[in-house]
Amino acid sequence: MARWLIFILVILMVTPAWAGGPFWHPIEGPEARRVLVPGSPPLTVGQQNAFLNCLEFGLAIALTQREQEAARAALMEEFLAHRVDLLTALEDIRKIWKQVEEAKPQDRGVLRQIIRNSLLEETQKFPNLAMAKVVRRILQDGNEAVLTGPPRLDRRMLSAFFELVEMALRLRDQRVVAWDEPTRRAMEAKILQRIPTLSPEGRLWLVNADFHRSLITRNWQTVAPDEKETIRRFLVETFAPGAELGERAIDLERIPLPPPTIFPLPTDLPWDFRK
Repeated sequence: MARWLIFILVILMVTPAWAGGPFWHPIEGPEARRVLVPGSPPLTVGQQNAFLNCLEFGLAIALTQREQEAARAALMEEFLAHRVDLLTALEDIRKIWKQVEEAKPQDRGVLRQIIRNSLLEETQKFPNLAMAKVVRRILQDGNEAVLTGPPRLDRRMLSAFFELVEMALRLRDQRVVAWDEPTRRAMEAKILQRIPTLSPEGRLWLVNADFHRSLITRNWQTVAPDEKETIRRFLVETFAPGAELGERAIDLERIPLPPPTIFPLPTDLPWDFRK
């Protein structure tokens, strides 16, 4: 892992990077200072986030919640095995990432391709590394088309959509949702059956579901206390209709696609929406 991160760092150091904005995982502040793994020094959330930003930027994706959790587990595993080298590489990447706002917009495409190529190359060279396995799974899910299109819909996009459904169900029923595999596949089939009847806007929303999930969940975390209940009801009504059918029940036919825009989109996103 340490060599892999250092390789990416070398690429970044010779070319200015770009970032900034609320869609990135914070690398400074109270949240970033939280400890993931104790030690002297410890592994912190901010160090993890610097790498997550690099991963999202390079692959032009917004990580799903499960992908974030898998990446966190991989970093913790590598920290326990290669503490010093990993911390050094992560700290260097954090410093580079702080400079990303200085990059010119026209440089973003080139930078993204460089980082993507380095991620793919190191994943192939070191397939047994924990983080290499995470990246490989992300790529596999992105390559698995659940609908050939147009537009094309892959496994990651569908997973991101259902993470929003899970979030809304937690807000509605106050408990974590756990679907078995047959139930999940049946729910996915219902969504796929709706696609031919969707408007072009509805299909494009699904194609960009990972971006929408990221923006919605991040905005939800920053909602003012006096607005929290109103937004909670809106999310539940939008992504978890069917409470009258029973706990954990959901009427997928009533989820609007595209859903109404609950939060305004940033004017400058770190990725281009897929078309």
